[in-house]
Amino acid sequence: MNRHDDVLAFLASDEEMSARRHTVSPATIDRLREEHSDIPEDYLAYLREVGCGDHFSDDFTLFGGLVPPDEIFDAESAAELGGILCFGSYGIGDIVGFLPGQGWKVVEIEHVLVSAHDVERTFGELIRELLGMDEPRDTLGP
Repeated sequence: MNRHDDVLAFLASDEEMSARRHTVSPATIDRLREEHSDIPEDYLAYLREVGCGDHFSDDFTLFGGLVPPDEIFDAESAAELGGILCFGSYGIGDIVGFLPGQGWKVVEIEHVLVSAHDVERTFGELIRELLGMDEPRDTLGP
């Protein structure tokens, strides 16, 4: 049994969305683990079992790895987001990521103000909420 069998079963009903995701290679998972020894296993398991790419129509894209803010934002904005490693984006432009220096807390970056806030849930909780598998909480963006 995989950690994310419930997500796979939920997503299986949408063949188009399934075609827009792909699992991440074991070599990439190993590289992520080598670069970040305390990276959440739930996140790695999701990449390995469910995959990255488009989720929930065009509303959310999960990256195939961790992306530093300077690859997404201008230099000044990226400097203000120091330490965050981004793992996905909403269709409207907001970004979600981890704060490794704070126990891999999940944060959302509002793209207009370029400010981050704690979404107060784990990676797995966030994904299941975005899918509509869990009840939403007020702290989540779109």
